[in-house]
Amino acid sequence: MRRCLFVDDEPLIPSSIRRLLRAEPYECVFAEHPHAALVACRAGPFDVVVSDFRMPEMNGVELLREVRVLLPESVRLLLTGQSCPIATVAALRDGTLHDVLLKPFERETLAGAIRAALSGELQQQVRSHP
Repeated sequence: MRRCLFVDDEPLIPSSIRRLLRAEPYECVFAEHPHAALVACRAGPFDVVVSDFRMPEMNGVELLREVRVLLPESVRLLLTGQSCPIATVAALRDGTLHDVLLKPFERETLAGAIRAALSGELQQQVRSHP
């Protein structure tokens, strides 16, 4: 079964994602802290890792840079309600991120991005950019 890791320190977001994606054909795993996410990544592979941007001790871009080293084949998505254009653009250009999703999000936006990631469409788009 395909696996997705969601990282967000705000307790309402994981419960919302659980409800929104409960019928999807992949396993959803949740971490409330970037360090817990890294432990989870070391324990087993994830096809997709979705991280919030603003978190304690490590922001989502920093986390996804580490995830890229641990799980280079995973698709890495940033989920943010914050404006962070410089960090985000740099991370998209260097391959740390495959896409950025904005909060608040709708079910189809999130589910569609994960479907694209799992099907390889998102990876192909990113690889085709110079």
